This record gives sequence, C-alpha cells and structure tokens, in this order.
Amino acid sequence: MSTTTQNIDQVSIAKQCLPETTEVKSSIPTWQDIEKAILVILRAGIFCKKPKNKGFMSRYKKQLDELRGSEDPEIYIYEKAIENFPNEEAYNQTMEDHEGYYKKDLRIQKAIKSYYILCYTIVKDTFATEEEIEEELDSWVNS
Repeated sequence: MSTTTQNIDQVSIAKQCLPETTEVKSSIPTWQDIEKAILVILRAGIFCKKPKNKGFMSRYKKQLDELRGSEDPEIYIYEKAIENFPNEEAYNQTMEDHEGYYKKDLRIQKAIKSYYILCYTIVKDTFATEEEIEEELDSWVNS
C-alpha cells in the first residue's frame, strides 16, 4: 500500500473513531492546500502581467484543471509531487534554480516556493536512503 493511501486511510479511520466535534489535523498538505497554492501562483502571475496562455501560467492552470478533474485529488497531488520531486536532490536543485529564475517577480517566486514546499512535505518521507536503494538494486538484479 502506498504511503499516501496509508495516510489517507489513517485519517479516515481516525475520523471514524473520534467524536464528531473533534477535528483531525494532518501535517501532510491536502489537495485543497495544493489547490490554494496553485491559485496563489496564478494570482501572482496575473499581478505581474504574465501571459495567460503560455509559460508557467498555462502550466499551473493545466495543473489546476487536472487537480479539479481528478477522480481522487489526494492521489493526484501525491503523484504530481513525486513527479516534481522524486528525491531530495531534485527538490534542492529545483529550489536553487527557482531562486534565480524569478528574481524580478518576487510575488511569483514566493508563491511557487510555497507550492514546492507543500509538494516536498507530501513526498519527503518517501525518499529512499542509499541503503534502501542498494537493497532494491540487489533484489532486482538478483531476481
């Protein structure tokens, strides 16, 4: 079972076991958090007069449409986060690249950074250690 499915199942079970007045707080961002972050990015793009039909504006609009149209938004955000950051190195490199790219558009820079941090928070526990990579490699090549 995937980590996301486990987390979703744990929250569902917790909600069933707790009284209705108790709210379950999760440290993992929800699809609503991601949706809000994408909207902040698009709002920043409009503020900075970025063209809506190309570049990052169309990319994030497409992500928003896909998120809203997905059958299971929680799984969608997990898969998108893994796609963006399959490992810690990819996250660090993206954050470094991002800092230089949007120097002139601080509102966009801040919005995208917040989005990336949410994505990182979703997947950081799935990053494989060197030991896990070696185990998987050994298992695969020796099968």
